[in-house]
Amino acid sequence: MKRTVIGLICVAFFAGCGGSLSNVRQEKTARQLADAGMAEFKKENYKKAATAFENLRNWYPFSEFAELAELKIADAYFMEEAYLEAIAEYESFRELHPRNRAIPHVLYRIGLSYYNQVRTIDRDQDSTRRAIEVFQMLNRQFPRHRYRNVNQYIRKCRSDLAENIFYVGLQYFKTKHYQAAIKRFQQILDQYADSKGTLGKARHYLNLSKNIAMEIQGEAEKKKKEKITDGPIHM
Repeated sequence: MKRTVIGLICVAFFAGCGGSLSNVRQEKTARQLADAGMAEFKKENYKKAATAFENLRNWYPFSEFAELAELKIADAYFMEEAYLEAIAEYESFRELHPRNRAIPHVLYRIGLSYYNQVRTIDRDQDSTRRAIEVFQMLNRQFPRHRYRNVNQYIRKCRSDLAENIFYVGLQYFKTKHYQAAIKRFQQILDQYADSKGTLGKARHYLNLSKNIAMEIQGEAEKKKKEKITDGPIHM
């Protein structure tokens, strides 16, 4: 009897919970959630906007507003400067809806998300390279897109990469690893000729490194000859 009573109480409890959750879900329609999300977004309440759109995506995955929710969740993360999360959401949207007319916007925001993570020239430049890749993809796939500052971002990223390579080359130069320095300075001349700010100093240190390397090699050959000349004569 005791077990039966406990069982009935549990059934009633979970039924009540289920009813409560159902009511929460049905409090707002898909359109109402979309309107609420957009209203919060316009007021720059991005976290509240994301919550509304996440509820819309989770509760009404087949709604006509589902794609809007997916896109605005990514936009909300971007505006909150949560760039890793924004990239993940944008990439998911691009994979699920490759023909959506918002794809240029998605690519642009992915590129900006990488660009906004770019570190100083003495750090790893993976985000810089990824930003270039995405911006170039945008230019290739949508040559008539409306984002006129993309090429400016590409130039800035390439300049940062050239500066990073120069920084590495200069460290090799200072530690007298001249062949490694030569390789880096030459790379700038070969691959980043458009980075005018870095080109001149790269050329200067390249010539300097080559001259020092030649002097070192000359000294080494001279000593080698002297060693042979001064060696013992065997009869």
